[in-house]
Amino acid sequence: MREHFSYLCKSISDHEHKELKAEEVLQIFTETYLRVPVEISVTDFDFVRERDTVKIHITFMKDGKETKLEAEGNGSLSAVSNALKAYTGEKYVLEVLTQHSMQGKGSQSVAVSYIGLMNEERGMFWGAGTHTDVITASTNALLNAFHNMTGYKSTM
Repeated sequence: MREHFSYLCKSISDHEHKELKAEEVLQIFTETYLRVPVEISVTDFDFVRERDTVKIHITFMKDGKETKLEAEGNGSLSAVSNALKAYTGEKYVLEVLTQHSMQGKGSQSVAVSYIGLMNEERGMFWGAGTHTDVITASTNALLNAFHNMTGYKSTM
């Protein structure tokens, strides 16, 4: 993600013939990776662990219509990703996941997740997400990366 973001900022800086201020860099990051206008969202999810498998009951929302699905994976995020693939029919590999605490301490901290999705035909796409729940932060990052990959954008 760092390399992609660096080239993006350099391109904007070169195009505008100026050095970017810190707040401009933050705005570019936020608009590109964190606050992507999305057409598909997750309204609810619930996990059940069975040995080495995590099953998810998930609800997606698109155009005001909710769709409930079940999927499974080797972890919570894998299950969410597999459900998203089943819901959309898109193919990608969840190639990169990194996380850290962004602010606060303990149970009051905000997690930030960064996800890179590799699409064989279109390349690598990035997204970020934040939340006090690490799975929700990862889900938000997944959706942002997915929407950057597919070009789904909100009509609102």
